Amino acid sequence: MGKRKRLEKKQQKIDRQIASSYTPSIEEISASKKQIIIFLVCAPVVFLIAYFTLTFFFKDALPIWYSGLARFFLKMIGFSVAGQGKIMSTPGFAIEVVNHCVGIDLMSFYLAGILSFTVASWREKIRGILFGIPVIVVMSFIRIVILFIVGYYSEEVFNVIHKFGAQTVMVFLVAGLWLYWLSSLEGTTEA
Repeated sequence: MGKRKRLEKKQQKIDRQIASSYTPSIEEISASKKQIIIFLVCAPVVFLIAYFTLTFFFKDALPIWYSGLARFFLKMIGFSVAGQGKIMSTPGFAIEVVNHCVGIDLMSFYLAGILSFTVASWREKIRGILFGIPVIVVMSFIRIVILFIVGYYSEEVFNVIHKFGAQTVMVFLVAGLWLYWLSSLEGTTEA
């Protein structure tokens, strides 16, 4: 009986704490909804602008650069890799590095997430871009190298990892980068 009363008193104390805790005002809720609506409207527009701009300016340059760098790296670690332009090949296996492989779509998603977030200052947005885009570039390069090595040993495993595993990992990486950037924001100043 005594134990039950103590539990009831604890529950009453918790209930009082919850009841006296901060409750946002109608204005704050409205401002929050407005920011969410702006983000949901702006993010797809910014994504499309970023994607088509990056694709236009780096249409062939990035895939050729990634392919050449990957061929160089793979040769350094002992693989006999040939190719030209966007093509990487060994006897029995070849890939073509395209815009999707180099992360242009992922960079566009990341840019859209940062640039559409209305409560971050421009300084914070630039800091997030300068941190996140190089990480996406490096991870895309690592993805190409790993997928080529996997394909060298097993084209079947390459197909599965290429279609499902590698892209999923990259999407989670970009989401994690964006969430990390959000958690690092210094304050909520209007952009």
